[in-house]
Amino acid sequence: LPIDQELLQLYFEKIEFTSQKKIEASTEMLQLVANHIVKLGANNLVQEELNEKNQKLMEEIKVRSRLEKLLQETQLKVLQSQINPHFLFNTLNTISRLAYLENAEQTQNVTYSLAKIMRYSLRNIDQLVSLREELDYTRNYLNIQQSRFRNQIHYEEIIDFDTEAIKMPILSIQPIIENAIIHGFEPQDSRVVINIHGFLVDNHVVLEISDTGVGMTEEKVASIFSHSGVGKNSHTTGIGMNNVQKRIQYYFGEEYGITAIESKSEVGTTVRLVLPNSGGVLY
Repeated sequence: LPIDQELLQLYFEKIEFTSQKKIEASTEMLQLVANHIVKLGANNLVQEELNEKNQKLMEEIKVRSRLEKLLQETQLKVLQSQINPHFLFNTLNTISRLAYLENAEQTQNVTYSLAKIMRYSLRNIDQLVSLREELDYTRNYLNIQQSRFRNQIHYEEIIDFDTEAIKMPILSIQPIIENAIIHGFEPQDSRVVINIHGFLVDNHVVLEISDTGVGMTEEKVASIFSHSGVGKNSHTTGIGMNNVQKRIQYYFGEEYGITAIESKSEVGTTVRLVLPNSGGVLY
């Protein structure tokens, strides 16, 4: 069909022309957008690779941690199995019965206390126990020490709440008592009174463990928390006061633990131990 020249001219006149500069600018813009898209894609690939590597690393760390824990548990079981605990307890109970038949009352009491101490010490060091159990352990420990030092150590205990309801890390009190005997009693070898007073303050459990020993110097008090808990600062259990502090704060927070140690020469020492009130009720 013949083309309508007038109509064609009309449409032609309506066409908008773009300058070469605009075309060049548009081209540059498209290149920038394309480069940005390429960079985003590359970054995403790199991030995916990093995430994959991190995930593999975390899995390796978890596997290594499980293996280390298994190794530690195995080593502990090997140490514990070197002497069968049941055989040892049965032997101690046999000695206790023999002492009873021979009317050796003190020997019987010491043997019985030692059996209970050893059974308690073989429990998991990471578990929480009741304050009642800790005090029972402390009494058995002091029973042996009183026999060793011919009753020169006098023990007093005043608790103003339900000890069964209060929880704490196992072997938290005995290292403090032992520290009192070693630094307060042994240097003077005379009668010493050890007292545990438990009470509630602002919904916190406070245990004040005091002795009438020779006291400690400021340097000795400052050195208590400067050791790892194994060595000079630990004795019977291998657990020092620094170890007690770390475990209590691990479970309950830094506001708990041994909050004060007051000691005066020829007067004695008082250690203040603070725990959360996990259900204690005033008598």
